[in-house]
Amino acid sequence: MIRTQVIQERQAGRPWLEHDPADGAVDERIVLESLPFTIGRHESADLTIASARVSREHAVIERHDRGYRIRDLGSTNGTLLNGNRIEESAIDDGDVLVIADVEFVFFTGRARAPHDTATQVMDFDDDGEGGEPLPVDLVRAVRRLHETLTHRSITNRFEPILRLDDREVVGYEAFGEETEVRTEYDRRLAWLECRLTARVRQLQRMLAVEEALGFAGAMQVFLTLDASEIGGERLSESLVRLRDALGQRHRLVIGVPDSAVSNTEYFREFCSGLQELGIGLAYDGFAAGPTQIEQWNEIRPDFLKLARALVRGVDADPKCRRRLEAIVEAGRAIGCETIAAGIDGPAAAAACLKAGCRYAQGAWCERPARPAKEPAPSSRDKKAKKEASARR
Repeated sequence: MIRTQVIQERQAGRPWLEHDPADGAVDERIVLESLPFTIGRHESADLTIASARVSREHAVIERHDRGYRIRDLGSTNGTLLNGNRIEESAIDDGDVLVIADVEFVFFTGRARAPHDTATQVMDFDDDGEGGEPLPVDLVRAVRRLHETLTHRSITNRFEPILRLDDREVVGYEAFGEETEVRTEYDRRLAWLECRLTARVRQLQRMLAVEEALGFAGAMQVFLTLDASEIGGERLSESLVRLRDALGQRHRLVIGVPDSAVSNTEYFREFCSGLQELGIGLAYDGFAAGPTQIEQWNEIRPDFLKLARALVRGVDADPKCRRRLEAIVEAGRAIGCETIAAGIDGPAAAAACLKAGCRYAQGAWCERPARPAKEPAPSSRDKKAKKEASARR
């Protein structure tokens, strides 16, 4: 993934980036031999990252007065510093720099007094109640995430997706819920792009698939990605494992936030990759119009899940209904089906069906449908299976 000269020993006076490889290999220390120090996908960069999510010229680290600064070079996917997307910012010891899906820790290389400490890694804004968040609260939040991974303490809530004409359940979308969230910092930490939160998301999807194996009938299992995961180096591998775990009976459908959809090379590769793997694709939270859909020939989804705002009032507002009809028609023209999200009553369901929408999700869909489980095998079935196995 990273193509650069790696120097393990510390060189006093020179700044460096530290990278912890995901495969458990020894940490890499990349010394900034000269400044400005460029980072990008092109081989001319001082640090080359071979990832489709990294721009050819992504970011640059520069000397500034008595310190250092990081500047984004107009990259497509942005540069994150301590969890915040930046255009330009000062960077200091201990700051966490994320370029697309690769995480580094920055060090200045300057001599430090014993009492010096690294810059606070996660800088959350104050909620207006006065005072800054205490670092100890952030440390505890990180520890709780580690405990979540260790004890697999995530539950999944499954929302049914119905066919509107006969209210038949065709699939379920899984939403991960930690068994216990103690503070606002736990929730904010979950929004950051870092390896720990990525592993929690992977665990949530894996546990959802394990539970979905018990669903009766043939279902479409919708699992949502975070925008930061798209284009990740090992994403395809993890999705293949989920697909294989579901087997032939259920179909895996991957949801992508509408805000992450882009007609770029890396996103086209992502879409074609899913198609080759036999995995469905859904765009979640669509709030634009038919013109946007018409531009999606190369990146068309299997399902277009509408934002709740597009469906709200569809049973009473003719203008809203006409807009919905146009969106459904545009979707059908490129071969994708529409899911009306946020359906809260029979009147809205009937209006969506009349507009041509085939599927629905929301409070109205919850009452008649819960995940039906395959009946557990009886002792007689187990005995017969054992005898048949012995005869073979």
